[in-house]
Amino acid sequence: MTLLEKQTGGNVLVTGILGSVFNLLQEVTNFTTQCHQVKDGGWGSQVGDRWTGMVGEVVRGEADIGVAPLDITLKRTTAVDYLVGFLYSKYRLVMRRPSASDFVWTAYTKQFQTEVWAAVAMVIVAAGVVNILVVCCSRRWGSSLRLSDALIIFTGCLLGQVLLAHYTSDLITALAAGLPLPTVANLDDINQDPSLDLGYLKGSSLTEYFKESPALVYQNTYQSIVADNFETMVESLDDGMKRVISESFVFMEWDVPILYNYGHDCRLFMLPSSYFPTQASFIIRKGSPLVPVLNRLLMEMQSAGILRKWQEKWTPQVTTCQQLHTDPMELKSLFTVFLLLAGGMILSVLILIGEVLYVKLVLKQTHITTHPYSSRIQQTPLVITNGTQLEGTM
Repeated sequence: MTLLEKQTGGNVLVTGILGSVFNLLQEVTNFTTQCHQVKDGGWGSQVGDRWTGMVGEVVRGEADIGVAPLDITLKRTTAVDYLVGFLYSKYRLVMRRPSASDFVWTAYTKQFQTEVWAAVAMVIVAAGVVNILVVCCSRRWGSSLRLSDALIIFTGCLLGQVLLAHYTSDLITALAAGLPLPTVANLDDINQDPSLDLGYLKGSSLTEYFKESPALVYQNTYQSIVADNFETMVESLDDGMKRVISESFVFMEWDVPILYNYGHDCRLFMLPSSYFPTQASFIIRKGSPLVPVLNRLLMEMQSAGILRKWQEKWTPQVTTCQQLHTDPMELKSLFTVFLLLAGGMILSVLILIGEVLYVKLVLKQTHITTHPYSSRIQQTPLVITNGTQLEGTM
């Protein structure tokens, strides 16, 4: 929304939507300016009796007007005056979109929940035990195949087909539809997930919103931020997005600057929930006589549709990030398959080594024990008497 181009002497040139508004105000009222970037990089929050950021510079007289989309809050209005609100937006949550590297170990197990895999394992063990009992009992009763044998075989085959059908259908659907979206959807989900950190711009009005709001979810969020000693705060929008991409970090900011600067980046995902709808405008020194003049000009701009025109001009196209083509599967997507294959090969080699050692070390030590006088026993010739076969020993 506000783009800064560095000039000589430490000054900056303001462009973008807000830059266009400010330049028109300057042209109509015929005043000259020298713009500089905020020294501490903050928007403006009260720390004790002192104001920081852009609000602090205007309060101390270091600047006459603050050109930025500053939220109109009750606490700030006690220190500075706002021009009429001409920007409307809300805060959104942004986190990293899941990638193939997030599912290296679960790419072929996430089709079933943990409880389902546990049930499958128990059924396999139970079916194996029942099968052994049925086979042993059938052999004892002298039957090669009984109804119980056929029933256990049929049940096992049916169970295998049903499980295989559900597993393959989910796997094929996942491969065709692409990676799943994040499982969290709102601020409450983030508070309940200890692996995620929530942050926003240092000195923004969000601290006041969270602290003053009576809603339990906002109070829990504020207490979590205080417990972290405000270490999740970032200096700029770019710093926040870098942490989102590289860490388990969720960034909260106006949706307009996010879409304007990062709407094309498909590595990011904006959660559907929105918070704190608010108006924003420029700030000016308390009691300045320029307030009614500038307010009248801003309202004329709004009535003429100039603000909407500039918003359309400076707003870039946002990428939908929908997968319109099929990409080749990466090695990390099939890593677990090759890992299972390698594990099976190693296991088979270990079993083979164990069998060889068993034959060489165990079976060779086994011998048949005979009677001590067995060498004296001689077999006598067979004698046939009246059709009867007799065998004698001496």
